[in-house]
Amino acid sequence: MVSLRSFLKDDLIQNYTIEEIVEKYQEWVTQDTYMILTKWNKEKWKNDVFAVKCSKRGNDVYKTRVKRKFDGVGELSKNIIFFNPKDRKNNKKLHRTEFYNKI
Repeated sequence: MVSLRSFLKDDLIQNYTIEEIVEKYQEWVTQDTYMILTKWNKEKWKNDVFAVKCSKRGNDVYKTRVKRKFDGVGELSKNIIFFNPKDRKNNKKLHRTEFYNKI
């Protein structure tokens, strides 16, 4: 099992090359980690146990969450001109609230 704690402990003993660090990272990303949760069920008078896959940078759960958060932003930003280098006359800076009001 690859974790940050074990990696840092090993790094004190041996100096990793860049290739080894990339390999350890890819191994960490592909390794599925689950969080075990319990919930008290009053009707059955016992705990229900659930396993939830953890979100780690680079895995499928992380990608799905990021994609869901940015869903629709691409279509909103198609008509917005954030910066026009040719337009130096109207060099007015917009406050964040003004920018959102113009959308």
